[in-house]
Amino acid sequence: MSLLYLALAGHLPILAYDWPQTVTVISAGIHDGYFYDAGNGYYLQNHDLRIDDGQGPDGQGTVFYCLDYAINGVDTEPVRSDWNSVLEQDEAALKGLLALLDHGAPYANGAGNWSGSIQATRLAVWAYLGDQGLGNNPNFGRDNLAAYAVEPNTDQAAAEFMLYLYDLAVAARNGEQGQAETSLWIEPETPEWQFDGRSATAELTVQGQFSRFELQLPEGVSADQTGGGPGTTIRLSAAAATAAEAQEIKLSSVIEGGSAAVYGWYSGSGVTQDVVGHPGNIERPGQTLSVALPALNGTIKLLKRGETGQPLAGVTFSLKNEAGEILSEQQSGPDGLVSWEQLPLGHYQLQETAVPEPYLLDPAIIKADLTAADTEGQYVFSTEVKNQTVKGQVLLQKQCTETDEAEAARAGLSLAGAIYVLKDLDGNIIAELTTDAAGQAASPADLPLAKYTLQEQQAAAGWALDPTIYPIDLTYKDSDSELVQVTVTSTETLLRGNLKIRKTASSSPDVSKLAEDGDWPLAGVSFELYPVGQPELAITVQTDEQGEAAWTGLPYGEYELRELAPKWAESGFETILQLPQADEPDAWTEIEIENHLPLGTVKIVKTDARTKEQIPQAGVSFRIFSLDQEAYVSWQPAGEAEQAQHSWTTDDSGTVTLPFGLPYGNYRLEELTAPQGYHLLSDGLPFAVGAAAGGATAVLQLDVENEATWLQLLKSDASSGERLPGASFTIETAAGETQRFIMEADGSYHWLAPDQSAAAPVDQLTVSDQGELEIWQLPYGDYVLREVEAPPGYQLAEAVAFTIDAQSRLASQSRLEVADLLQPTPTLTPTPIPSLSPTPVPTLSPTPDPTPTPLPAASIPSTGENPPPWMGMGLISLGLSILLPALRIYFRRRPKRAMTAQGRSGSAFDHR
Repeated sequence: MSLLYLALAGHLPILAYDWPQTVTVISAGIHDGYFYDAGNGYYLQNHDLRIDDGQGPDGQGTVFYCLDYAINGVDTEPVRSDWNSVLEQDEAALKGLLALLDHGAPYANGAGNWSGSIQATRLAVWAYLGDQGLGNNPNFGRDNLAAYAVEPNTDQAAAEFMLYLYDLAVAARNGEQGQAETSLWIEPETPEWQFDGRSATAELTVQGQFSRFELQLPEGVSADQTGGGPGTTIRLSAAAATAAEAQEIKLSSVIEGGSAAVYGWYSGSGVTQDVVGHPGNIERPGQTLSVALPALNGTIKLLKRGETGQPLAGVTFSLKNEAGEILSEQQSGPDGLVSWEQLPLGHYQLQETAVPEPYLLDPAIIKADLTAADTEGQYVFSTEVKNQTVKGQVLLQKQCTETDEAEAARAGLSLAGAIYVLKDLDGNIIAELTTDAAGQAASPADLPLAKYTLQEQQAAAGWALDPTIYPIDLTYKDSDSELVQVTVTSTETLLRGNLKIRKTASSSPDVSKLAEDGDWPLAGVSFELYPVGQPELAITVQTDEQGEAAWTGLPYGEYELRELAPKWAESGFETILQLPQADEPDAWTEIEIENHLPLGTVKIVKTDARTKEQIPQAGVSFRIFSLDQEAYVSWQPAGEAEQAQHSWTTDDSGTVTLPFGLPYGNYRLEELTAPQGYHLLSDGLPFAVGAAAGGATAVLQLDVENEATWLQLLKSDASSGERLPGASFTIETAAGETQRFIMEADGSYHWLAPDQSAAAPVDQLTVSDQGELEIWQLPYGDYVLREVEAPPGYQLAEAVAFTIDAQSRLASQSRLEVADLLQPTPTLTPTPIPSLSPTPVPTLSPTPDPTPTPLPAASIPSTGENPPPWMGMGLISLGLSILLPALRIYFRRRPKRAMTAQGRSGSAFDHR
């Protein structure tokens, strides 16, 4: 086997230790053998290769590393003439390998013995040379090394060291730095750029343990010199754009000094010393230092806010340079921020290019200068911008047809005054719009873009209310439209109304249909209707059978309504009214026009024709006949259950007030029943109802006089006809009920009803000194006149039956004459008293005058002893034969009394 040993002498700062010049680092090969120490002039075995004088990394003679460098493969005889060229050829590789090592001894690097350190060195060189070492032997690689490391007999520490060195060599081959490199340099202060408004400058002072350095500058960075020795200050400059990015300057150091020797050893032939190569100082690369130049840049920050101050996302801004060229665009995030960082210092422009709905684009250019540092040395430009939202506005235009427009002009109407309500979709009122004379209205011009509804709340005077709910959508168009307008067109309809009148009377003018409830339709009444001030446009109509008349399709306006042919009044109904009266199309206005039917109140009072006193008797019935309408009066009280009334009856006071008013006119009062003791009013009582003086409705009192029944009783002597005083009588009904009477001041009597009371009622009637007796108010009926007390010396007359009826009003039929016979002087004879045969009482004629009914005479008793029956009978027969011719009971016709006009006319009113 041919091995090449390389020893390097001199100051080796790459080992991080100060070695004396006389110390030579020996490279020893594998196998036991002796190695020549050129400095000391003797051979050492590899296990004796130590530093015995206290030098080395630990001061205890620790063995350092060795380099086993294989040339031209394995088991190749080296040619001495090639060694020098090989060394020159692979000098760079050897230098690079040396630069990798940061510790001096295999033990310090983890190798447990020389065998491990040799193998590791070989592998490291091979990796560094890029698979050129060992003839590309596949048995040497990291995988093989890793396999070797896990074998039972492998020194684990050495195996780990091999892997470590292998990886360092690969890293060196790939251009990476070793740890020990910083030991050549004194770390410089980080240079800082200074900006003068256009470009940046900085200074760098280089210090370190090297002979010299060379400067490598990045593109765009210039320096006043490209190299120098320790302590050199370099002035750097760059444009703002270059300075805005972090730059790196590389410094490469160069080390001069030291020597190299190559020792050869051939197995099996002993030790041979051969020194080949560069025995003097050599120049080798030192370490490379990278110096970072911090970026000199600034930040532009913009906070975008919405109209109400909230952060606004989605707004796009362009960043432009001073010339206006777009450098980049950014969009604000949820926090509303837009920022550009690491910008070269200088002058910039910001411009908004896009905004989200519903915002309005703000095209203003914002100048952003990054030219001056703040108190913290930072170049920052900050600003805050608010965006306004696009606003909306609702426009309203009302229009109408030409016909409506013409009629509206005639009526002096305009479209002004209509009120519309604008609401959001939640029903909240946003605004009220009021139209002008042109029918136009506008909402405020600051409405948020949204959906709304518009509806008319109050129509303009004379126009129909539009019930339509208009949907409105104020939609975002673009970011350049400051105001979105939506026009709503509403077609107006002129209010047209209908008028219906109903003509009624306060009471029925038909006396046969009088009722407590009024509202009686009047047919045939003429009315005219015309716009106020325009009678030439009058439309005349007449009421129908229901009392109704109507006008339809009347344009909105003021109208005058006049009654042309009034009834019961000097002037007809007149009024001015607004039509229609409801704010809706085709509304009907209905008017009830009631004519006041003039009525008179009638009070009927029953009066005694003789005494002129009121007759306090209930139940006297009347009916009323209209002479004008030739019909009897009928009155219907309120309530369906009530029956119509055709007659009316007096109360206990003898009066009755009609419960209704009688229309003006001529009437006749007809009595259906008379008061007790009075004759019926046979001919009726005409009367008239009309206006009293002053035009007030009359209250008419009818004093209806009735003739009382009258009976005259004459008491006389039967033979001489002379009047006899002192006789008393009773009057009984056919049923035998004795009647009561009251004696008047003039000595006459009037009948007293059974239910009436009086201070001194009597049931016996006594004739006056003239033998006369007058009886008044004896009700119609059949009676019996019975003499209860005869004049002195006279015999009691037989009872007389008589009748009071309508015929009794004749004087000849109302006089009753009763004649009495003197009492005979009795003569006592044995002759029996014959029984008195009943003699019929003569009746009054003509029929049906009161007819006296003969009653049997009572037997006249004898005084003293009783005579024989035959004697009594004989005396009686004798007496009768003498007295009968003288006894007369008769009735004479009495001359008719003169009746006063007031007492017999039946009325205090002259109605004929």
